[in-house]
Amino acid sequence: MKKLPSGTLYIGYGGIRFFALDELKSLQSLYLEKEDGVNGRWNPAWIVIGVEESLDDPVFADQSESGYPVYTAIHGEGEWGPVCIAPSLIAFLQAIQVINEYSRGRENPISLEKNPLSVQEFQSLKMALNEVLCRDSNTKVDLEFWLDWLLAE
Repeated sequence: MKKLPSGTLYIGYGGIRFFALDELKSLQSLYLEKEDGVNGRWNPAWIVIGVEESLDDPVFADQSESGYPVYTAIHGEGEWGPVCIAPSLIAFLQAIQVINEYSRGRENPISLEKNPLSVQEFQSLKMALNEVLCRDSNTKVDLEFWLDWLLAE
């Protein structure tokens, strides 16, 4: 299996920050603790693998499900409402590779403004993400997470 990337993958205004293995335990404990005095109901089977940069929402794999589907959830709401962003950890890594290809030369808002995705590139990217995230899966995947990340301003 491919390993998770390290550092942050950016495109334009969005990004996902990945953590080294030695940082994951302390990161995990942040979500297990009570949030705003309310039991956050964090499922111990959820393993944080990264954080979405613009909103600091966790990106996590559910180790209790086959293939370790990947989710995100809005933090600070008093309870977690996970949204599936990849049907498996492998599909998530493949989606990250797709994004990485299109992020070259577009790693920040200024470079994205100078080198925006063309309509054809955006359609191609959308099709590639759809192929990676929606093929052979009965799991409903929220492609909006990826598209919002790519189109954030």
